[in-house]
Amino acid sequence: MTRFPLGPLWWFVAVGSALGLVVIAIGEVRAGGYLLAVVLGLTGIFRISLPDKAVGALAIRSRAGDGAALIILAIVVAILFSILKLTPLPA
Repeated sequence: MTRFPLGPLWWFVAVGSALGLVVIAIGEVRAGGYLLAVVLGLTGIFRISLPDKAVGALAIRSRAGDGAALIILAIVVAILFSILKLTPLPA
């Protein structure tokens, strides 16, 4: 079995997503969600603009398909976190 290199972009996604989840966990839900959306959007742009060898394990399908899926997911995440109601429920 050969080892498939993850590549630096995979680590960008992992660290950026973990950072977004930490921001959500400390109470800044909207900011953490926007951070996740930015990470996904940048990953989509990088996937479209960089060659397959540079993106490593993020190269799943075609360059355009992967990039479009990541950018659409980033837009959806940003919209969901922008309409999220953050007021506490009445007791």
